[in-house]
Amino acid sequence: MPDSSRYVTTKKSDWSDIKVTLYRSTGEKVQLDAKAGLFDIKMGSRVVLPDALLVAFVDVQNSKVWIGLADGGQTKVKDFYVETDLGIVGVMGGIFVGTIIWQDNSIMQATPAIKLNDLIEQFDRQINMQSAAARAASELRMKTRMNFRPYFRDWFFYQEVGASMSGSTLIQNVEVHGGRMRLDFTSEALHIPGSVWIDLNTWKLVKAVEYGKQVYPK
Repeated sequence: MPDSSRYVTTKKSDWSDIKVTLYRSTGEKVQLDAKAGLFDIKMGSRVVLPDALLVAFVDVQNSKVWIGLADGGQTKVKDFYVETDLGIVGVMGGIFVGTIIWQDNSIMQATPAIKLNDLIEQFDRQINMQSAAARAASELRMKTRMNFRPYFRDWFFYQEVGASMSGSTLIQNVEVHGGRMRLDFTSEALHIPGSVWIDLNTWKLVKAVEYGKQVYPK
C-alpha cells in the first residue's frame, strides 16, 4: 500500500459553485450544491495529474459528504454520484470504449451535517484530507473500472465500425433500486440500445442486455 504522505494536492484555482446529480439508494434523484476547484496531484515532487478537478458536496439529508476527482466536463457525459451502503461513489464521465470508471469517496468520516463551506475550509487546511484525495485520484485508473465490451458485439462501444479511436458512449438513463444500478445507452456505431445492471455493494456486473436480448449471463 503506498504511503499516503507521499501524495499532495496543490491548489491552482479558487473553489467555484456547481451542481451535482446524486442518486440515493432509495432511487431518488437529486441536484445538490457543490464546489469545484483545480489542483495539481503530486506523488512526492512529481506531478501525476495536472489540472485535476476536485469536487466537494454535502448531502445534508443523509449527513454524507464527498470530495474526489471529477471528469472536468471534458466529455459530453457529466459525472454523477450514487449512494451505497458504504457511502457515496462517483461515476466518472461515461462509458469509454466499453469501460466505466468510478471512484470511492476520499473522505470516509466527517462531522455529521457539516456545511459545504466548512467542509471546504477543513479540506484546505488539513493535509491528511488533501493526501487522501490525491492518493485516490492518482490510483483511480488502476483499480476502479469495469469493462462491458466482452459482453456486447464488436464495435458496440465505438463511434464507428472499424474505428481505431473512440470517445465515450452517452449514458441516457440511470436508475438505482434495491442495491443495483441500471445504465441505459445506445451504440453510436451500430445504433442499437444496451443496458447493464451493476450490484452497488460488490460493483460486479449482474446483467447485460443488447437490443432487448440478454447477453450476460447467457
